[in-house]
Amino acid sequence: MRNVCRVLLAGVACLLVAAVATGGFMWSVGRSPSTRLRPQPSRPRPSPVVQAAKKAELPADDPIEWPLEDGGVSLANLFTGPLGDGRSLSTLREAIRVRGPLAEALMRSRLDLLHLDGHSSTDHVIQGIQIRNSLALLALYDGRLEDADKGFAEALAWAEKADTSPAKRTDLLLLRGVVALRRGERDNCVACVGPSSCIFPILPEAAHTQQRGSRDAVALFTACLERRPEDLRARWLLNLAYMTLGEYPDKVPARYLVPLDGFRSKLDVGRSVNVANSAGLNTRGPNLAGGSVFDDFTGDGLPDLLTTSLDIDRGASLFVNRGDGTFEDRSAAAGLSDQVYALNVTRTDYDNDGDLDALLLRGGWERPMRMSLLRNRGDGTFEDVTLAAGLDEPITCESAAWGDFDGDGLVDVFTCGEYLLPSGQSAASGPDPRNRCRLYRNRGDGTFEDVASRAGVENMRCAKGSAWGDYDGDGRIDLYVSNMSGPSRLYHNEGDGTFRDVAPDLGVTGAEASFAV
Repeated sequence: MRNVCRVLLAGVACLLVAAVATGGFMWSVGRSPSTRLRPQPSRPRPSPVVQAAKKAELPADDPIEWPLEDGGVSLANLFTGPLGDGRSLSTLREAIRVRGPLAEALMRSRLDLLHLDGHSSTDHVIQGIQIRNSLALLALYDGRLEDADKGFAEALAWAEKADTSPAKRTDLLLLRGVVALRRGERDNCVACVGPSSCIFPILPEAAHTQQRGSRDAVALFTACLERRPEDLRARWLLNLAYMTLGEYPDKVPARYLVPLDGFRSKLDVGRSVNVANSAGLNTRGPNLAGGSVFDDFTGDGLPDLLTTSLDIDRGASLFVNRGDGTFEDRSAAAGLSDQVYALNVTRTDYDNDGDLDALLLRGGWERPMRMSLLRNRGDGTFEDVTLAAGLDEPITCESAAWGDFDGDGLVDVFTCGEYLLPSGQSAASGPDPRNRCRLYRNRGDGTFEDVASRAGVENMRCAKGSAWGDYDGDGRIDLYVSNMSGPSRLYHNEGDGTFRDVAPDLGVTGAEASFAV
């Protein structure tokens, strides 16, 4: 579906750019002649970003229906620039960097074409609401919270005027509340991480001192609940907002209160204290998302911390344990600055030299991207050996599991592929064959070969988690693969290089929305 959408919108984008650049263009967006746009006056040439829309792989329709909880990620992902063959990290960096400005420029050009005013047709008004909603989501994704709130407020004002469905108007209220709550977090928590910051339940000492964001959130979530009392999302977030103000549970309206009793343990397990700040683990600032490994990468007997990031301007991080309760940031010296946009990471000693190596995973939820196999040189630095090892074929992957499945003393690696969409459906253009799961057999010379087809573990579902283990005690490790929106698999190791799925027989096909395992 995505590929078809991208082809269609590429044509639409060309028409839009031409309309903005030359004027005199009539674009029919409705079913009747009355919904045609008025001729456009001559305008300046569009920016290079808008011109780039001609070549970008873009979705076909105005993105309208997006999950409230994803913060614009799904929308922004659709505008990722061309990746070429997918093997270049610098190309990947630029493809991710351009998608926000590209998406916003294209959306604004569409909004300009509508020329909305008091005489606009209902169809055009609804389209304008949808575009404003998308622009606000893009601002939210980009961290421009004031722009996001303004965009959602404008969309809501037009929605009220056009008398759109109450559900849509309430959704916009909820989104404004989310923006306000994030604003409170930005103003209080991002730069001021204390021992109790952002740990649930939020203690009084972690209450926000700058309260405007949470105050606005309380008002907006309350308004949302007055319209839709059964909305558990708004109710939960309202309780969190009151916690950040130090006013939970006393100030929470009784009809909306979420009691903490259900979260309390029957045993006193104590309370962990966040020491990341004092340990020196926040020196690189907030991290958008990523994976982490806590293990000894320097061979001194002390566990270090290796993390990845979806922040496109920051590579992976290595914090080396000093042995006194603090860590030293050696990310740049370790050669990790270029290792950008990795959603997860796993470690192993693939070459049996006694040093822990790392495999960085990319592309999950999006499109095929290359992994990175980082060989530990043993001196505190890493070498990217992905291409030389034969692991450079792009794949949508966020889970991998290392294990010696053939018993030759060398660790092999299984990589999860999202052959189907997370919904469990296939894209309209058909699945990408690169997204079959892979089983890379370690040859022992620094290279790997994919034996998944021969072994019978290609899976061809939406694999989100994987783990090795000898469940039947026969001395051979078996493989469990967690599939989202479809039955999971338990691959029994037959001992001859092949596997057999026994999950249905053993009743371990997993939950409908299986993820990590």
